[in-house]
Amino acid sequence: MRIWLVMVLLLCSTPASARLTVSMSLGTIDGAKVAVVGTVLSSKVKATTQRGNQRIETLEVRVRVALSLKGSKRGAKLDFTHFRAKTTGPTLNGFSYAELKKGRAYLLVFTSKKKTLQLYAPEDQLVELPAAVRRVASKLGGASPVQKAVALLHASVQSCKMDCNRGIWLLSRAPKAARLSKKTMVALLRPLARKSMFNNTRLAAYAVLGSHGETALIPEIVAFISGKGSRSDHRSNAISWLQGFSSKRQIRALKQILKRTTDPLVKRTANYRLKHLSK
Repeated sequence: MRIWLVMVLLLCSTPASARLTVSMSLGTIDGAKVAVVGTVLSSKVKATTQRGNQRIETLEVRVRVALSLKGSKRGAKLDFTHFRAKTTGPTLNGFSYAELKKGRAYLLVFTSKKKTLQLYAPEDQLVELPAAVRRVASKLGGASPVQKAVALLHASVQSCKMDCNRGIWLLSRAPKAARLSKKTMVALLRPLARKSMFNNTRLAAYAVLGSHGETALIPEIVAFISGKGSRSDHRSNAISWLQGFSSKRQIRALKQILKRTTDPLVKRTANYRLKHLSK
């Protein structure tokens, strides 16, 4: 499953440059130089450039380490270069950079390259960790940095009331040794899949549940997409909820949707997906 990324180079208290690099998973913590929860103290515009219809601002950001998982200490201040993109009009394959909001704390993971620390931080996938969630780490004693990150993300998703997809995707990509059990993941995600008001949260929850083989959920997905209780575009987009299930299960579900629905947009999307899976 694809996760968009933005990467930042960091050298402790010295601002550095930034570039895009490989995708983030919690497994990167094992080889990381530094892994922290950092609270944003300030963010100042250093320069502005234009890329097509995007105005990209280069920001100098300072964070204070609220919780160190690895390679730093609580209270340390870290300065780094980040980006903010402002777009006018439609974009195709444009970059969308995560917003670092003053006073908010985020999970930040760094690796070392050429005497700098390079931040692994997905575009639009930075996970915010409020103080109540961070207290979980104090109870973990000698747990590894990855295990602590998993515990933090688990608590974050449990308490999440809005868009929770960031934490869900990262939990699903945790190393096997630190991964939550299937029973725990199902109990965590099933309520979000069924009740969340945010499509990205439902997509992440259903997709991960599908990867765990929770096929009993397929009839409710089919019923939602085939019904008339929501807007046409919402039901069409919900076809993506099936992506975590096997191709065989998806094909069967799509054929059921095509038999039941009369919505032109849903039919078009279902046929497109069916053709793709049938290749």
